[in-house]
Amino acid sequence: MSLRLLQLLLLACFSSNAIAAQTGADSTISRIDHILIEQKTTDDSFQLFANQLQVPVIWPMVKYGPFSSGGLYFGNVVLEFGQFAALGGVAPESTRLAGIAFQPLKSAAASMMEFDQHQIAHGPAEPFTTYREGKPQALWTNVRISGIGPADSWLFVCEYHFDSKLRQTAAHDELQKFKGGPLGLLGVKEVIIETPDLQAARARWKNLLSSAIEQEAGVFALSSGPIIRLAQGKSEALRSLTIEVSSLSQARAALTAQSIAYDDKGKEILLGNGNGNGNTRGLPFRLVQRD
Repeated sequence: MSLRLLQLLLLACFSSNAIAAQTGADSTISRIDHILIEQKTTDDSFQLFANQLQVPVIWPMVKYGPFSSGGLYFGNVVLEFGQFAALGGVAPESTRLAGIAFQPLKSAAASMMEFDQHQIAHGPAEPFTTYREGKPQALWTNVRISGIGPADSWLFVCEYHFDSKLRQTAAHDELQKFKGGPLGLLGVKEVIIETPDLQAARARWKNLLSSAIEQEAGVFALSSGPIIRLAQGKSEALRSLTIEVSSLSQARAALTAQSIAYDDKGKEILLGNGNGNGNTRGLPFRLVQRD
C-alpha cells in the first residue's frame, strides 16, 4: 500500500469519526414522538380539536387502567390529551403541558444503556401490557428520564411494539387532503421550556439530546418534528407549544366561527384565556403563521 493511499484512508476514517461525533451517532433520542397535555377534564380540548377543528384522531379517548387519554395528530407530532395523576402526579387545576415522549433511536433497552453511559438518571423499563384472547401482549415500553426537565413533568422514551407509523401516515394524508382543516394546521414548531438557570438547563439537555443540532444556545433541533427551546423564566416548567398555521386570518375565522375564545396579539394567537365556552382554559398554545 502506498503512503498516499494510507494517508487517504486515515483521513477518511478520521472524517467519518468526526461526523459521527458531531451528529451524535451514539445518541438514544431520535425525535419527539408525542407530547402530553394534562387536563382536569379529559374530553374538553380533545373533542374541541377533534370535532370542531377537525384535527385527525390517532386514537380516541380511552381509559388505560390508571390513566385516560386520546391522541390527535398536529401535522408533525401527536398531542396526547388526558388525565395522568394516577401515574404519580397531582390533578391540575387547569390544562398544562405534562410531558414529552421521545422516540428512541434503537430501542428502550438500548436507551437505558446509553443513559448509563451518559450518566443520565432513569427508571426501569416499564412495558404496558394488554390481554388478547387470554394472552399478554405488550403495546409499548417506556423508560422514565430523571433530572433533565421540570420535576413535575414526565420525560421518557417510548418504544412501540406495533407499527405506530401507519396511523400517523393516514392522519398526515388526511390533514394534507383538507389543507390543515379549519385552522390551516401545519405542525408544532417548538416546545418552550422555562427555566431559571439557562446555563445549567442547557448542559443537561445537551447531554440528553446529543444527536440534536443546537441552532442557537438552548435551541435543539432533532431529526424531525418540533424543536426544543429553553427560555428564561421564574420556574422550571414545560411552558407552551408554538403551532404553525398557513394563515392567521384563516385561524381567526375558524376560531370565531366555532365561538372559541382567543387572544389576538397581531402576529400570534393565544389560546387558553378561559373566556367564552371555557374549552381552552389554560391551554398553552400559541398559533403563528409560517413565514
